[in-house]
Amino acid sequence: NRANPVAFLLSGCLMLKHLGHATHAKAIEQALFTVLKRGDMRTADVMGTTSTTDFTAGVINSLLQN
Repeated sequence: NRANPVAFLLSGCLMLKHLGHATHAKAIEQALFTVLKRGDMRTADVMGTTSTTDFTAGVINSLLQN
């Protein structure tokens, strides 16, 4: 629960685009970048204390708000 999920999420977005779901991929990417820009959720690899689960929950919450 310490790993940064950004690469995993972006890889999933690439797969969605490949499968013809570009709109869904874009929504996930935007939610991810919103969380990254806020800067308050960082995993251990980037000197933060946020867990993988909490970071992913932050992306999901951002996705649901849009």
